Amino acid sequence: MYTRTHVFKFVNKVSRDSFKFFCINYTDSLFKDGLNFSLFIDISDISFQFLTVWK
Repeated sequence: MYTRTHVFKFVNKVSRDSFKFFCINYTDSLFKDGLNFSLFIDISDISFQFLTVWK
């Protein structure tokens, strides 16, 4: 089992929210490939961390 942490920074809140929505839709398909858990950690209005846990 391993964990990956990604830090994303954007120019504005709209682009951050759009990318977050894309990540949610994309990770739904990854659960069949071994993804156990995913979590968004909001850092500010224009950045967040995306944590994933894999088998």
